[in-house]
Amino acid sequence: MKKRKWFVLPGRLMEKLHGNPHVARYMEDPIHRTKLNLYFSVAVNIVYIFIKLITGILYRSEWLIAFALYYVLLTGLRMSLVNYIRRKDVKSDQEAEYGRLRLGMLLLPMTVALSIIIARMIGYRESADYPGVLIYGMAAYVFYAVVFAIINVFRFRKHGSPVLSAAKVVNLTAALVALIGLEAAMLSRCGGSDDLTFRPMMLGISGLAVCIIIFGISCYMIIRASKKLRMMESESR
Repeated sequence: MKKRKWFVLPGRLMEKLHGNPHVARYMEDPIHRTKLNLYFSVAVNIVYIFIKLITGILYRSEWLIAFALYYVLLTGLRMSLVNYIRRKDVKSDQEAEYGRLRLGMLLLPMTVALSIIIARMIGYRESADYPGVLIYGMAAYVFYAVVFAIINVFRFRKHGSPVLSAAKVVNLTAALVALIGLEAAMLSRCGGSDDLTFRPMMLGISGLAVCIIIFGISCYMIIRASKKLRMMESESR
């Protein structure tokens, strides 16, 4: 009897969850779920920006403030996508959505700015250590963001919505940039003060890898959107 309860309870719980129309729609409609997750990610990003700004001001760290400003630009891209999704149904206008996918062009100069921030951070050996247990909370958030951003980039390609794909790419970019900031903070806390080569080397390698990934994603978005728009234009003639 006890074993049967373990199997019956999840079924009853699922029935109760599906009894709520809002919960049922969230669980069954992947596009609706993605929209809500995008709204949530924008809200979390705004909180993350404030944490970076406040920490940067407290520690007088130029690179933390620069990261916060970089996140402001990323959040602007996200809000542009959120505004489009709020006004229009997903997949209702493929041409307009591929136009939004071209926002990858904006990531190119932002990648240059990111490389300058990382180079300055390494060259001036700036560092900041989050107070108390905040660094562990930041670590949990960053690893969660990176893992799910990578999964969702591939998962939502099958829905055929360029604007949702663009949103997931921006999420991945934000997660990778957050990973660099976390690495710098962790190295600052755990590394020895007499180590003059390990920290710059690690930040240089990971920073270069992140910049290459973001640059490659940006180029892919631009090329894919341009090809699709040319095909649509030729088909409409």
